Amino acid sequence: MVAVLAKSLARIHRANLINFGILPLLLANKDDYDKLLQGEGLTIPAGELRPGAPLTVAVDGGRGITAVNDLTQKECDIILAGGLLNYAGQAGCRR
Repeated sequence: MVAVLAKSLARIHRANLINFGILPLLLANKDDYDKLLQGEGLTIPAGELRPGAPLTVAVDGGRGITAVNDLTQKECDIILAGGLLNYAGQAGCRR
């Protein structure tokens, strides 16, 4: 799974990320942005994705930062399906 971790996201950019199956996450503490280094590896526990629930993102070196989402259950399902086209295709197969 691919994710974007940011201080803030524009509404349309957020919607486009979801439609392409990219997880939009916001830093719970905006000061954590300055603690991240370019090229540093991040591990996001996508299996723990729940609407509105915080996630602890593991950063190389053993530290963690908290990220939050403002997703609905349907948006979570779209991301977990790999994007809106995959999600719609799965729904079409169920008919």
